[in-house]
Amino acid sequence: MTAKMKNALVGSVGLFAIAMAFTLFAIPQASYADQAVDESDALAAADEARHGWVQDESDNWLYYDAQSNLYAGWLKYGGAWYWLNPETGVMAVGVVEIDGMGYHFAQSGALTYGWEFDNGSWYCSNGSGVLVNGWYSYNDGWYYFQEGTYAMYEGMIDFGGQLYWLKPSASGRMAVGWELIDGDWYHFKGSGCADSAWLEDGGDWYYFDPMTHVMATGWLQLGSDWYYLSDSGVMQTGWQFISGTWYYFDGSGIMAAGDWCRIGGTWYYFHDWGGMATGWLQLGNDWYWLRDSGAMETGWAQIGGAWYHFANSGLMSSNGWEKIGSSWYYFRSWGGMVSSEWINLGTEGDDQWYYLKSSGAMQTGWWHNSGHYYYFGSNGLMTSDSTSPSYLAGENNRLSDMRSRGWYVSPLLADENNTREERIEAMISTAYEYYGDTYKACYSQAPGGYVDCSGLAMQGLYAAGFDPWPVSPERHSNPAYEYESRNMWNLPIQRVSYSDRQRGDLIYYDNGYGTIIHVAIYLGDDKVIEAWPPSVTVMSTVNGIHPHVYGVQRPFA
Repeated sequence: MTAKMKNALVGSVGLFAIAMAFTLFAIPQASYADQAVDESDALAAADEARHGWVQDESDNWLYYDAQSNLYAGWLKYGGAWYWLNPETGVMAVGVVEIDGMGYHFAQSGALTYGWEFDNGSWYCSNGSGVLVNGWYSYNDGWYYFQEGTYAMYEGMIDFGGQLYWLKPSASGRMAVGWELIDGDWYHFKGSGCADSAWLEDGGDWYYFDPMTHVMATGWLQLGSDWYYLSDSGVMQTGWQFISGTWYYFDGSGIMAAGDWCRIGGTWYYFHDWGGMATGWLQLGNDWYWLRDSGAMETGWAQIGGAWYHFANSGLMSSNGWEKIGSSWYYFRSWGGMVSSEWINLGTEGDDQWYYLKSSGAMQTGWWHNSGHYYYFGSNGLMTSDSTSPSYLAGENNRLSDMRSRGWYVSPLLADENNTREERIEAMISTAYEYYGDTYKACYSQAPGGYVDCSGLAMQGLYAAGFDPWPVSPERHSNPAYEYESRNMWNLPIQRVSYSDRQRGDLIYYDNGYGTIIHVAIYLGDDKVIEAWPPSVTVMSTVNGIHPHVYGVQRPFA
């Protein structure tokens, strides 16, 4: 290989040939080996001895001087140079090496100059006729001539592990840039050597096998990292759908695998082999749900007919209680939310019953179901089970206890043994006993004392045989329970529409923003009896003071 190659450009190759016609002529004065013979000497008279150009029995050409001496070495004849073998005198044809340098002689024997095509190969010589050997720059392109043969090389050639492509379609000109060779793509640098490993071209990345220098396509593993190259060889980034599976490649082309990956604010999981996960995913003892899009589920999700909850981390709730928002929910070991179902979390002989609503939220407070009234503490544990929410004054130890400690409870005027109308009238008549009494928040005293709206309703219910526990005069006196009307609304009392209101119903009012602030007893004829500053009075159901009806309850259905 010659020194350094220059940048290649395709140029046309000029060809020339020398034709020679041989004639018999007289040999001039004697000439000796390596001595040029002038054409004028050949025209001199000759004797009958053999002289000039002579063809032997093997059709080789020889040259004899005027003294019939066989000529050898360089011979200039007819303006052209010839080489006659020093040992045999045979005229040279083709490529001959003389004193370590190559020369090319046409079929006429004349020395050629420049480009010459002979016997299927190209040759190139300088102005002295010396053949080019190794790399040669011509018309801004580079060519290679083989050592020993001096023939121009065409095709792929390897120099110390570096590949070069000498294009047969361009008369051996060295390739630069992209080339499709035998169905494979290569890329050659400006120096002509084939690229290997990574190449950036036009903003895209390509990879060439370091051994073969062939451009890679499809899956590519480098160390522990995987890449995907399109059919055109371009390295892929971002989301790619390959053979029915989604994959993700980062900005450097590395495939996501065996871990979570946050993409566009959404979390995805990719298997060890790179495919995007969907559906159920178990990592250790933890479970996750990935949508069809691969996005990690958070919050509530209905899957296969069951409800599940997933934390912001994607972790599925399971096997016990979990507070979500302001409510408690219970989840089975496999993650499904319990709903519309009783569960016993106690031990044998120590039942601890809870009820999960249809929404899955843990039941608290009063709950009426199938003729039973249940009460659940704030922790969800059921503490009361009765066929009626009514407690007679003489039979309710709780009411008796309140009386003994100085809390007022209206005397019982009717109970479950009375008709609905009788119980309604008992409640309303008791309320009228407070007519004109002073309004005072958090009070539920005897008639003639202080009372507020919920205190008035509470005493009316006591008289009609209905115990609104846990609402009570004792609890109502605490600052945190001044709005017992809100708690009374949550008692297990039938709710009816406002248009269906009847005498004896409880009318609830809100502040215009959905928060209950007041309760009154409906008298009929669009009138209510209520406790509101400054006193207990009868008013229109809807008035300027209370224009927003929240709802209606019917204690005695």
